[in-house]
Amino acid sequence: MLSLAWVVLLCAAWLRPVSRAAVEPAPVGYQLRINHEPAHRFQALHGIGPALADAIVEHREQHGPLRDADDLEAIPGIGPRKRARVAPWVRFE
Repeated sequence: MLSLAWVVLLCAAWLRPVSRAAVEPAPVGYQLRINHEPAHRFQALHGIGPALADAIVEHREQHGPLRDADDLEAIPGIGPRKRARVAPWVRFE
């Protein structure tokens, strides 16, 4: 039978706060070439779903290649926070 102390310790361990890093998805393992990849490849990035992936490709086709991470913010749906999260995983060639 568990003593009250063990129950308290188990509950405390189970209910402890989880760091954000612990729930972030695993990185894709390499950088995606933002000016060459098809839309479905961008969905491997955290926070990029089908609609935003299509918006990236559409913006690229209408306005030409993206030069740097700051250009990402010109895409509807990408603000400073999402740009900061996505930028390490893409290459601008």
